[in-house]
Amino acid sequence: MSSENTLILFNEARVNDLRTGSFDFSTLELYAIDKIEYVKNNSADNISAGGVLKITSGNLDNQNSVNIGGMVNSNLTQKYFGSISYSKNNFSFGSNYIRSYSPNEYNYIFEGEKLKRKNAQYSKTFVNADVKWSSTDFVLKFYTHYSHLSSGLPGFVVTNNTASSKALNLTNSWLSIANVNYSISNNLVFVSTLSYHNQFLEMEDPQNQLLIDRNSQSSTFNDLAFSSKLTYKFRKLNILLGYNISDSNVDSLTTYISGIFSSTTGKRTEQNIYTSANCLIPSKYLEELNISAGINYQLINEDIYNKLEHNYLSYKIGLSFTPLFAKDTEILTSFSSNYRHPTFNEKYYSGFFGNSGLKGEEYKSLNIGINSKFNILGKGEIEITYFTIWGNNRIIWAPTILAIQIPRNISKIKSDGIELRFEQSLFHSLFNWEILYTYTNARNISAVSEDDKTYNKQIIYTPLHRVNLNGSLNISDFRFSANSSFVGKRYFTPDNTERNSLAPYFLLDLSASYQFNISTIENIFTINIYNILDEEYFIIQSYPMPLKTISINYQARL
Repeated sequence: MSSENTLILFNEARVNDLRTGSFDFSTLELYAIDKIEYVKNNSADNISAGGVLKITSGNLDNQNSVNIGGMVNSNLTQKYFGSISYSKNNFSFGSNYIRSYSPNEYNYIFEGEKLKRKNAQYSKTFVNADVKWSSTDFVLKFYTHYSHLSSGLPGFVVTNNTASSKALNLTNSWLSIANVNYSISNNLVFVSTLSYHNQFLEMEDPQNQLLIDRNSQSSTFNDLAFSSKLTYKFRKLNILLGYNISDSNVDSLTTYISGIFSSTTGKRTEQNIYTSANCLIPSKYLEELNISAGINYQLINEDIYNKLEHNYLSYKIGLSFTPLFAKDTEILTSFSSNYRHPTFNEKYYSGFFGNSGLKGEEYKSLNIGINSKFNILGKGEIEITYFTIWGNNRIIWAPTILAIQIPRNISKIKSDGIELRFEQSLFHSLFNWEILYTYTNARNISAVSEDDKTYNKQIIYTPLHRVNLNGSLNISDFRFSANSSFVGKRYFTPDNTERNSLAPYFLLDLSASYQFNISTIENIFTINIYNILDEEYFIIQSYPMPLKTISINYQARL
């Protein structure tokens, strides 16, 4: 499932932008995040085919600390950061400042030749702050961040053309979120969120390699959103009722390809009214039985050359239970039907090819899973999920004869597979390891003609097999870790031609850290080696990834 189908919530605010449908994580820093949670079977108040990613910030542990540190690596990257966290009584405050820059001329291999990536440099500044006041039944929270990112656009690498573009990209992003959480009574909770997201993008192309008919272009994106929800709990029953509205606009729809569209403003207003319920039902045959259901009505108004209105209904049902004979095991299943509206990039930025008539994606999905905890040699957990997704009007970016990619609809797709997760902690957390495996059989199941070469072929950039194996060893003040990943063969054209495939790859990263105290100052020194095997690989066609990279990190906590 593509990233546009995953709903991103940052402190309860939806931050998927209408241009790409996803969230630009390059504008964020890990130091600003306290907690990340992924809910793949739809959360209580949101329905999304790709699940929900919840990001939370705000000194959740109420710490009092000052952190400073830095990082350098073999690509001449430098990063420096400082942070402060303060908490007293009902008040807490936190702030981070991060500065990083790099020429980023990393080594890569293409067609057997070792080369250096050009025009991949970047310079980034990030600052954020959050304030929280809380009492027994009331929480008021405010978060804001500003991000400045200037980076080169290195361009694609193909046979007989490994030269880079000279294009530059500038992104300035400002995100502010205010939250109110009020417990009206022991059974009734009210939550409200107000957010504003502003993003300025500018591209400079002095050689007219990307923009063709001009040297630069810019656009500004604004999104103002409000949401509120009311949760009522009565014995074994939870009922939720919610509403959200977002008003978004972008001030330039000029296509990167042809300039066929004149620069104009695009506007979109989206409203969602939703309700859900879950009930814990007593049963003498089961330890626990939980039934859930939800429905969402979505209304979208667009004003882009023409005024258009769209409305959609999504729903979900779920069931989970715990057998009497296996109290540490949960069996669950869920079914959902949902819709994803095309993003601005998909529908309008490639106007030369007539994509304004692009249809939205419709999905029906079924998940059946089992989750079990155990204590054999050490505490562990295993989770196995089978999934099936039926899609209509799936949007993919397919290459054309002009060597660019444009979005188009595939009438119908079917995706099914298995997800396996196993994790275990051994010898009182001395050694921890986990394995994650995903098998995804995602195919186009509609043919436009008898000789349609894309029929029953794997969806582009979707590997059949993906494996992650990670482990860590903790000895006194030392920590060693190894992270590996295998990604199977992928195709970048819908007909799955072998010459248009990306080879499987295996990556291995190693890390070693040492923690020591000097007086009251806690120090952590870390060495990371990424892609230690110098694997040659591509994630996206014609964009080579780095060979081995070594980084040295230092952090001090006062």
